[in-house]
Amino acid sequence: ELIEYSKRKDKVGLTAWIAITGKPFLAHNNAELRDHPHWKGQYDYEHYSEGSGKQCNSFIGLPLRVGDEILGVLKVENKKVVGRYVSFDEREQHIFQLLAYNAAIAIRNARDFQKLQEAQKLAAIGMSAAAMAHWIRTPLQLIRTTTELLIEDLEDRGQASRKNHEDIEDIIKAVKQMDYAIDQMRKTAKPLTPTLEVCDIEGIIRKSFTDNNSFAQRFQKQHVKAEIKGLEKLKIHTIQCDRTLIEEAISYLVDNALEAVSDGGCITIYVEESNSDLVIEVRDNGPGVDDKTKLKLFASFKTTKEDGLGLGLFIVRRNVEAHKGTVSYSRKNKETCFRIELPHHGQKEE
Repeated sequence: ELIEYSKRKDKVGLTAWIAITGKPFLAHNNAELRDHPHWKGQYDYEHYSEGSGKQCNSFIGLPLRVGDEILGVLKVENKKVVGRYVSFDEREQHIFQLLAYNAAIAIRNARDFQKLQEAQKLAAIGMSAAAMAHWIRTPLQLIRTTTELLIEDLEDRGQASRKNHEDIEDIIKAVKQMDYAIDQMRKTAKPLTPTLEVCDIEGIIRKSFTDNNSFAQRFQKQHVKAEIKGLEKLKIHTIQCDRTLIEEAISYLVDNALEAVSDGGCITIYVEESNSDLVIEVRDNGPGVDDKTKLKLFASFKTTKEDGLGLGLFIVRRNVEAHKGTVSYSRKNKETCFRIELPHHGQKEE
């Protein structure tokens, strides 16, 4: 069972405790399970609460480990023989340990193969985009310049109608979209090397959210409420990062949120510290995504938009992972939440 878990060991359940510590756990009966200090975590308490009729009478939990990396947890419970529950014997424990090890190897290999495929695909796309840029950029620029000169000429002769302006604006907009698509493909294919510097967290959040003029106009047009919460509670107000990459990641998430919410919706950025990490959550009260879409949410060239390239969330993931961080999606309290976790390298303020 692959899991996402909190890094606060005192607040997690037994499964997450195994994943965090890398320690296996064996319970011969329900009493031994309940005696574990992390048994009353969120998952286990709901699953094995008193009166639920779901007692666990034998349990083994093993980390899926490859070297120092833990990829998940294997849990097996309730061994039953001739109608009664019994504990796992040493032979079975050994079999499950082998199973956990081989499962971890398989997961790691599948993940590495997926990354290799993605890198090869992006390299091919990068070469194609470079060729496209070489052959298309000049004609695109010619189209744009010619249409701008045409409207100026019509205005000078007093013959520019409102319809002429609208048509030429449509042409220029289409040229910009094509130019943007080529830029995105070229940028996506390039390997990232972040330029780290100490940055003001509040400045990054505001520039990529409420102080962004394009977003401000859309907030007003869609009557969207935009809020930032948690900045005042930060103990450390700086982070070492590539400011451009993090601002770009947040902006993509805000842009997605604006497309998801209806008129009168709400978009909130929550900021907090979690141990040594900075957490930035972009939440909106839009409908979220279905389970099928969620599986490939951060993959390249996967989109549900008619005119989308499917690169936005991929770029978010790439920018965050370039900082050794993580990004995840969840749906809670009728809100869509994209959570960025970044290593917090700021200097603590006295």
